[in-house]
Amino acid sequence: MISKRYYYYAGLIILALVLPACGQRNTTTTPAALEFVAPAVEPEVITGQAYVERIEILKFDTTPVQIVVAAMGDLPDTCTNIGSVTQRRDLDRSTLWVEIETVRAANDACQNKVSAFEERIPLDVYGLLAGTYAVNVNGATGMFWLAEDNLPLPLEGRAAVESVTVQASVTDPTRPLVIIEGVLPDACTQVSDVRQAVEAMSGEVRMEVVTSRPRDAACAAQLVAFAETVVLDTGGLRAGEYIVSVHGVTQTFALSVDSMVIAPTPTPSPTPMPTPTPAPTDAPGDGPPVAPVPPPLPTAIPDDNLVVQSVRLSSMDLRVTGTSPVRATVTARGVLPDTCSAPGPIEQRVDVDARAIWVTVNISHPRDAVCETASRSFEEQFELNITGLPAGTYTVDVNGITGSIVLGVGN
Repeated sequence: MISKRYYYYAGLIILALVLPACGQRNTTTTPAALEFVAPAVEPEVITGQAYVERIEILKFDTTPVQIVVAAMGDLPDTCTNIGSVTQRRDLDRSTLWVEIETVRAANDACQNKVSAFEERIPLDVYGLLAGTYAVNVNGATGMFWLAEDNLPLPLEGRAAVESVTVQASVTDPTRPLVIIEGVLPDACTQVSDVRQAVEAMSGEVRMEVVTSRPRDAACAAQLVAFAETVVLDTGGLRAGEYIVSVHGVTQTFALSVDSMVIAPTPTPSPTPMPTPTPAPTDAPGDGPPVAPVPPPLPTAIPDDNLVVQSVRLSSMDLRVTGTSPVRATVTARGVLPDTCSAPGPIEQRVDVDARAIWVTVNISHPRDAVCETASRSFEEQFELNITGLPAGTYTVDVNGITGSIVLGVGN
């Protein structure tokens, strides 16, 4: 006979087998339904041309010159805005065309309220040649003028200096000549200036050879030799021994007399030399004919409204052309101290016995002018008055820089 205890344990075993099977879940998942996303629709945009009532042209004193055109006009409603701005150059007609576009959304609800606008546009004037140009912005016009070609400043550098030589001037012992020799990196690079500063306490004159090169030039890297002759600025130095230093290359020189700074005084007009009457060449017993004396050379006419003073030159070229008569052309280069000064007048005098011609290149500026201190290079070219001078070799001294010319018979 089966006891109750047997049935009790048998039931527990059956429950232990059945309950885990009932607790299992179906893990198979049903894929979710795909959602359709509509692509974004760009709002329709209406473009047009802005109404420009007037323009103003703003010119900035830079190098190269910068010019900005300010366009003033009206927008028709609260939804319209300035869009793209384009410009083009018509060099055949010397005109710059600018177009200002407007944009607005097609479906926007806008108030018909006119609003003013001002748009400033930098003009593309880089590389334009000197002259007058017209500007047209959506029909509104204006003009501007370029005094010189609108090119960028050249690249500045320093020359490679190999040697420095100091020579005494034959006319002024207080202004020796410095001959600087070296090399330039290519054929596009040129010596633009030679700067100097006197340090009286240390007894040293420092010089710097400045070079310039067109910014956009493409040049082969080929060394080019150069030589510059410069009048040494010794103003204020006492007699003694000094050092010239050019980019670390040094040379000593001596001043035999004090070089004092003296206020410029008007150069007196040369006293005309009397012209003797030449004796006839066929008269018996007479000597050779007397050489004619050249006419008085031009001198500066005093002007009470101008301040005239001589200028220290950085270099001088003397070019001789022709044979009978000979023509001598001088090219003088230097630096103007301010924005008011200009080259001139030029004074000349001659000593036939000494076979010497002295030339003084002056600069002048209005007496009461208020000028801005700004160094500016200048180049002045003029012809010597050598008409009627006897044949021979003449020394030409231009502000302390010397050269020579040879005159033949019949000048």
